[in-house]
Amino acid sequence: MGRSLEAPWVKKVVAWNPASVWTTYSNDAYRRVALDTGFSRATATEDPGRREEYFNFVFGMPPSTQPNPEEWYRGDRDQYSNDGTQKPFRAEWPCKWDYIGAARLEYQEIYHPASRRWHWRLGTEVLDFSFFNDNWLGPANTARDQGGNPANYLDIVKPTLLVASDDDDWNEGDLFGTPPRHWENRFTRVRVMAPKMTHTPGFTLYVPNTGHSIHNERPNFFANQIVGFLSGPIPTALISQAPLDEFDESKMPWDSCKPQLSQFVAPIPQLLDNPDSATFLMEPAQLGGRFSNNKTAGQYGLRLQAGLRGVAAAQDPANALVHAAVSFYNGDTVVGNAFADLAVTGRTSYGAFQKHQTTRDEIVAGAKALKWGSNPHFAVDKPVLTPPIDEGKLSAAAEAALNRAYQVAWALRNPDPLLAYWFRQTLGWIAVSGEDDPPDRPVNVPSGIPIFDQIGNQISAYPQFDLSITTCRAPDPTVPPSCLAANAVNTAPVTVSMQIRYTIASSDSAGPSRIPPVAVAPNTPGTSASADKGAGPHLR
Repeated sequence: MGRSLEAPWVKKVVAWNPASVWTTYSNDAYRRVALDTGFSRATATEDPGRREEYFNFVFGMPPSTQPNPEEWYRGDRDQYSNDGTQKPFRAEWPCKWDYIGAARLEYQEIYHPASRRWHWRLGTEVLDFSFFNDNWLGPANTARDQGGNPANYLDIVKPTLLVASDDDDWNEGDLFGTPPRHWENRFTRVRVMAPKMTHTPGFTLYVPNTGHSIHNERPNFFANQIVGFLSGPIPTALISQAPLDEFDESKMPWDSCKPQLSQFVAPIPQLLDNPDSATFLMEPAQLGGRFSNNKTAGQYGLRLQAGLRGVAAAQDPANALVHAAVSFYNGDTVVGNAFADLAVTGRTSYGAFQKHQTTRDEIVAGAKALKWGSNPHFAVDKPVLTPPIDEGKLSAAAEAALNRAYQVAWALRNPDPLLAYWFRQTLGWIAVSGEDDPPDRPVNVPSGIPIFDQIGNQISAYPQFDLSITTCRAPDPTVPPSCLAANAVNTAPVTVSMQIRYTIASSDSAGPSRIPPVAVAPNTPGTSASADKGAGPHLR
């Protein structure tokens, strides 16, 4: 976005601890192994062990190097191979292990084969691409100081605040006896690149005693720096002219942190494929990525048990509500709630529910027709409800299913942060199966649950909005994107469609002190929010 031809509405850019500031991995035999491995994982088909493998590699211990999340926050570089070129080694950020544990829960909620492949594809491409390359599209070759194509960083011409923190040089040392290769030394490489950025107006900011996630470790300091840059005049000086001195730490405001894991809703063991996951996933992470019982990072997860997954994979809200009603009818409120949740937490299922909001009568009819062989949760092919059926009890069970579904839908999507907080606190852990029907909204994670800092400020769960975009592919980065066909034979427009979700942070938060002294309609028969009674929220 810092190039002149891209995103003309972007007037200034703030980039902190950027990737791709190293030279490309393509032309180094040892680093090339990382590219081959990453691209292989990005194309791997899903199989029963792929999820566990993914979390073992993402949050666990790869061969001879640290788990990637340990790079996100300061501290512990001295625990892994390094050649000592970037000192001092900083002490751990106090919330490091809690925040990594929270991120592990977030990744568990959204795991899906497509997100897994995207993770490896993007992560590998930032190793192949480099701002030091001589071409934006490839092949990946490092630009020469003189002659040939200029380096990519010389195309960045929009005013930029370029930020790097001094504890973000990782994986410096040798690998299997090779010379030091400095695999991810972001801080050092930014300081190499900045003096060469002779076409970029702006400033540098080198932050001391801080790790990769400046926004988490130094939120007040960094927010003030960003606001000052974005609201200030267009800089006339060039980044290449900026000094390499670090910011004076004594002039930085005090920033503390508050653990997040205790603010998460704990998973319900009986709903999970591995019930023990409900306990171990609530632990803070620890050095090396294993759990407290020495199990690897992928051995516990939020995968739902088979019966729930079967309903989630069907992506049919009516079917989910039928299963919920049957569970309520049989006295199983926990599973009934979970089935009702699945009607509105998955993106595809919720989209179908928006188009047709299932009625109580439809649920009752579906429950009567449901057979045991219709879902892995039910083992044999015979009616679930055997005569004589208590019609009043079944109607009340259908009503309970609708109540739960509407309450969850409204809590996750209410544009009023106060009401959203109020609703969400009453609902406990909400069932979602990201690998079968990716969530339409965050469900049990900080962007879906209000999280507060140590002085009560809300730091998550602001209202979210959807935007559908169709854009045109840019076959050549030197010209604006075009929807024209690539050649005369193929006359179809070359377009890419995507769904964007965005949030607007606001000081009008949903703090606990603002909870209204009223109760949410209980999830019991007779308190309806169902569509066939004309009540309930408007489903956006």
